[in-house]
Amino acid sequence: SKVTGLALLKVFDVVLRSELDPVWHRIPPRAKRLVSDLTTLRKLLSYLTEYDSVTFYRFLVAVRSEGMARRALWIYTDAANRLFDVAKRRVYTFAVDDS
Repeated sequence: SKVTGLALLKVFDVVLRSELDPVWHRIPPRAKRLVSDLTTLRKLLSYLTEYDSVTFYRFLVAVRSEGMARRALWIYTDAANRLFDVAKRRVYTFAVDDS
C-alpha cells in the first residue's frame, strides 16, 4: 500500500497526517498516540544508522523519558525493552583483548 511503502521515508509523517487530517477530530486518543508512536519509531530507525552508538543511546533514553511521560504505548513492549537493552550494551560493553 501507499503508506506501507513510505513508512521508512521522512515524508511518511506528512503523508500519514495528511491522510488523517480530515477525520483527526474523530480519531480516539489511543489512535492519536499510535500515530505519534509511529513517527517516533521511524525516527529511531533512521537515527540508528545516522548516529554513533553513544549518541543513539542518549537519544533513546530521552525518547523513553518523554514516552513514559506521555504514555507512549510502544515503550512498554518487549521489543522496546530489547531495543533499550541492546542499545545500552552497544555503549557499555567492554571488549576483552585475548592477546
